[in-house]
Amino acid sequence: MTGFSRFSLSGLACFALIVQLLAGCATTPSAKPVAGGVWPVELASERAEKLAPITTWKLQGRLGVQLENDGFSAALTWLQDDGRFDIRLFDPVGRRVAWLRGTDKAVDLQTAQGQSFSGDNPEKLLQQYLGWSIPVKSLAWWVKGLPDPTTVAWRQEYDDLGRLVSLEQGGWTMRIASYQNDDVLAMPKLTRMQQGNVKLKLLIKSWE
Repeated sequence: MTGFSRFSLSGLACFALIVQLLAGCATTPSAKPVAGGVWPVELASERAEKLAPITTWKLQGRLGVQLENDGFSAALTWLQDDGRFDIRLFDPVGRRVAWLRGTDKAVDLQTAQGQSFSGDNPEKLLQQYLGWSIPVKSLAWWVKGLPDPTTVAWRQEYDDLGRLVSLEQGGWTMRIASYQNDDVLAMPKLTRMQQGNVKLKLLIKSWE
C-alpha cells in the first residue's frame, strides 16, 4: 500500500493547483522522495499533464446515495464528450430511474416517472426535483483523480505515486479510497463524497 503526503495550500495557490501542476510548480511536500529521488508532487504534475486533456469517456459502475433518513444504490452509466455529459441511473432490474444530460450551462433531467425538466445548473436541477444532488462539474475531474481547476481546493492529499487521495472542494469532502490498479495513471475505482448529510459512493467498474 502506498503512503500519502499532505499539501496544505491556501488562497490563490489552492485555486491554481492544476495550473501549477501543469506548469511543473515545485510545491515542497512534507514526505520524502520516492524511489529514484522523485518527489510525489513531481509525479502529480506529470500525471495531471497526461490526464487533464482526457475529455471523452464511457464509465460504468454504481452510485450509492445516503441521505439523512434514506438511501439507495443505482447502476450508473456516464458518457462524456468534451463539455457534454450523459449520466443515466438504473434500478436493480435495469429500469432507468434518472437521466441527466447536457452541459454545465444547459441541462435536461428525465425522472423515472417520465417527467422532463430543464435548467442551467445540473446540481441545482437534481436537488430541486430528486431531493439530492451530485457535484457533476467537479466529479468530471475527480473521476480522473484530479482536482477541479475551476474551484478552490483545500486539504489536498496525494499518495507516493502522485495520485490524488482526498480534498475539500465546492463544499464537498472527497476521498478516493482505491484506484483501478497500482499504475501512476490509473483511474479511481472507489470514491466517497460528503456534503452535510449527503453521502455519495461511486464505484467505477469499467472505463473506456
